[in-house]
Amino acid sequence: PYEILAAGLAATLSDAKRAGVRRILIVAPLPEFPWYSPACVVKAIRVGSDTCSILRAKVDARRERTMMILRQAVAPFENVRLIDPINLFCTETECRPNKGAELYFFDTSHLSSAGAERLYQGYERDFLWALTGDGVGNKVSKDSSR
Repeated sequence: PYEILAAGLAATLSDAKRAGVRRILIVAPLPEFPWYSPACVVKAIRVGSDTCSILRAKVDARRERTMMILRQAVAPFENVRLIDPINLFCTETECRPNKGAELYFFDTSHLSSAGAERLYQGYERDFLWALTGDGVGNKVSKDSSR
């Protein structure tokens, strides 16, 4: 599947550039939780214990090869930017689907409205760059990790 990802992404980026797309923003994978996040968070709030976090090391290990492929795929292209929002949802040691009662994921891996807002706030300049050309100056960053 990794070879298919690499080839498919390279073809998609090439096609988009040929079609006249000027700027492309790629968002790296988010943590994937092994349970339905809303139910877990409700249960954790009820019992007063953090039972929904997962180890950051496991998340990083799962994403490692995908991140390598994404970085390689965007490298040859001008005005293609890869952002990695993992630190918005993870600390150095763990990842959580929530902060208190604020739920960032509406299932195992998809952002809720609050999660999407957190992503946008964390990378607003990159989103503005992709949509308007404004934002982080004229410099193209291949990986805008924060």
